[in-house]
Amino acid sequence: MINLAELKRFIVLIEIQALKKAIVAGEADTPIYVSIRDRIENLEREVK
Repeated sequence: MINLAELKRFIVLIEIQALKKAIVAGEADTPIYVSIRDRIENLEREVK
């Protein structure tokens, strides 16, 4: 059985992957790209 901490980590990793797929090449300077990138960085720190 998976515990709550493992479940949260799993969900965060799924969110990171989904956000990475949402990033489109060539949009590196747009505000939405910056927001997505910041969210990914925050989530990656959270799971470490």
